[in-house]
Amino acid sequence: MLAPVTHMLALTHIRRQRLLPFPGQVMVRLGQSVKPADVIAQVPRPGSHLIVDVRRMLRLPPSVKMDQVLQVHQGDKVEKDMPLGEYEGMFTRIARAPEDGTVVMIQGGRVVLETAPEILHVFAEMSGEVTEIIPERGAWVETDGALLQGVWGNDHTISALLMTRMSSPDETLDVNRLDVSMRGGILAVGHCSNADVLRIATEIPLRGLILGSMTADLVPVAEKLTMPILVLEGFGKIPVNPLAYKILTSSDQREISLLAHRWTPYAANRPEVVIPLNAAAEYPNDTAQFRPGQMVRVNTGKNAGRCGKLSQIRPGVRVFPSGLTAQAADLQMEDGTEICLPVANLDVLE
Repeated sequence: MLAPVTHMLALTHIRRQRLLPFPGQVMVRLGQSVKPADVIAQVPRPGSHLIVDVRRMLRLPPSVKMDQVLQVHQGDKVEKDMPLGEYEGMFTRIARAPEDGTVVMIQGGRVVLETAPEILHVFAEMSGEVTEIIPERGAWVETDGALLQGVWGNDHTISALLMTRMSSPDETLDVNRLDVSMRGGILAVGHCSNADVLRIATEIPLRGLILGSMTADLVPVAEKLTMPILVLEGFGKIPVNPLAYKILTSSDQREISLLAHRWTPYAANRPEVVIPLNAAAEYPNDTAQFRPGQMVRVNTGKNAGRCGKLSQIRPGVRVFPSGLTAQAADLQMEDGTEICLPVANLDVLE
């Protein structure tokens, strides 16, 4: 039976595609060595249009004409908060520009602003070599190193030195353990359940945070931060799995790439940690067959996030207490207990 795979590999070959959402200009060449911050491709992104209802904002009487209050003309460039119009009645009222832009139209008491175009960049995000160019869209970047795949990220990326502060896989980080010696690094810890920890981490500032797990109530807080945050195991109090714990604790002070992509099971860019190493490696397997002795992780239910060794896949099907009829697997957990779960609730760690 095919099993979904989550990579927790001390050494593997990593190949990732970096693409623009629409055609643009590729900035690298075949065989070029790249760093995480190098631009792979770029494309101008047109500015947006904003409609400012100046007449309504100034609450103008019908007798007042727009040319009496307007302070801009078509074609003028304006900066954010610059006055577009001003009316002196009992009190002075001012309509201000919501963004930097250019006045492209004035009609019926409304001012239409076009914001400045932006350049959309696609970055390498990891150190490696450009092995294939995709015309007008981007490139493939490849490297060898350790790879840890997570289950959640807040959609930010960074590269910096890893600082591992775990004396056990389930250790909880509190505010008293954060200090300025961590400034500029990516901190790897077991668990977080305190929003103040995330706030103080950004004030130090840390450049990123790798968590074994965190409580679900911190998701809205983490999503508002620009500091990358990646969760390896899931939500609740879940210890870091043994494979990831060994890789993280042995990689202290190494330069890593923290790619905390926002991910769903149907998307390709999974949240992951890449630790480049100067050693040749083979491509990993994206799927595997369940077999005895494998390290597997429970991905749903009351045992979600727990890891154990697969003892056997039971023949036939089993009726579980919930009423579900499914193929079953026996697991020997890290604490020595044995449990039986549906095979569909497991993924392989390798």
